[in-house]
Amino acid sequence: MPKLGLAKTTAEQHRIKLPHITKALGHHQIDRITVAHCAKFLDQYPDTQSNRYRSLLIVMFKHAIAKGLVQANPASATIPKKLKVKRKRLTTDQYHAIRDKAPTWLQNAMDLGLYTLQRREDLVALKWSQVHDGAIWIQQQKVERHGTGNLKISISPDMQTVLDRCASDGIESAYVIHRRPHRRVHAQGRNDFTAVLPDLITKEFNKVRKATGLFNDYERGIAPTFHEIRSLGSKRYEDTGTDKRLIQALLGHTNEKMTDVYLDRYDVKWEEIEIK
Repeated sequence: MPKLGLAKTTAEQHRIKLPHITKALGHHQIDRITVAHCAKFLDQYPDTQSNRYRSLLIVMFKHAIAKGLVQANPASATIPKKLKVKRKRLTTDQYHAIRDKAPTWLQNAMDLGLYTLQRREDLVALKWSQVHDGAIWIQQQKVERHGTGNLKISISPDMQTVLDRCASDGIESAYVIHRRPHRRVHAQGRNDFTAVLPDLITKEFNKVRKATGLFNDYERGIAPTFHEIRSLGSKRYEDTGTDKRLIQALLGHTNEKMTDVYLDRYDVKWEEIEIK
């Protein structure tokens, strides 16, 4: 894995999956693992998780083929689960309702995410040293290995307002998004007590979202997550006439089709029928 140039978060997710793959398939000789073995393993997981395991298995067998250990890739012969986006989009009113109940540091993260369209990992990794010359300079972690995602984002008045708020809260920190913890606890991936870890953003956002009471009737997994702020921000930019290519660059998408997924979820497609 170190030679694949994976983003840190992707590598961590792989490390979590590998023991489960080992337990299910590790007792087989590698050239005796069949499509049926892979399919049985994948079928025990929900659709999204199954597809992620499938992707990792495909990569593993590609390497096995390259090393002459197997002749075929049984994982690639399995059929990926067809996924339908279930999570509800985040509306502007819902955004403000959640924001009103959020602590200041999360409000800052939400607003900066809305204006820059960056992922939580890139938001919490942003340092003041990356804010200079009228721009925010970001190397997006998820697409770094593709040689893309090197962004110089000009600071708009809205962004400047958020940055000023972050800088004037009386907390000394190297990070733009930061907080004063209740107690100093060493955590993996954090070398600064004021730093915010990505998982904390998710947990705190979910907590204040629940506190609004707006989503009590939603089934589990349907309520919008922090990640949906990217979609909301994308739609705001589209509505104000921002070029889709710029939106795609901010999102860090390698193709326009993925950007369309973020934008189209906000539009109801009407088919015009004229009866004479």
